[in-house]
Amino acid sequence: VYAARAALGDDVIGGPTDELALSRQLLACDVWAFERALDDGRLRDAVAAYAGPFLEGFHLQESPEFDQWATRERDRLAARCAEALETLAGEATARAAHEEAAGWWTRRLAMDPLHVRATLGAMTTLEAAGD
Repeated sequence: VYAARAALGDDVIGGPTDELALSRQLLACDVWAFERALDDGRLRDAVAAYAGPFLEGFHLQESPEFDQWATRERDRLAARCAEALETLAGEATARAAHEEAAGWWTRRLAMDPLHVRATLGAMTTLEAAGD
């Protein structure tokens, strides 16, 4: 924490040493941008900000609590992105924008290749688009 404060400035990391917080005014973070866009109803911006599984491949030795927290966050964020993609696909389908809908469903399917609703959505919209 000392090194981070020295490198970034005292205002970037606040709070007592047992419960630190990063300043959302002084730092940018893809997770914050993703969730802010979702909360504001800007689904396209949200899925554009979603860069993949949260902290994928990052682990701390001898810290099962951190790994459990990271797994919960990874699952929660992925579920929010999946829901946004499905909503975008549904909206595109309602407008008969089948190629666009197929793109959203395909991206959703990439997150979970065995997801039945995404498979059916992709197949249905690709067929409707003439593919």
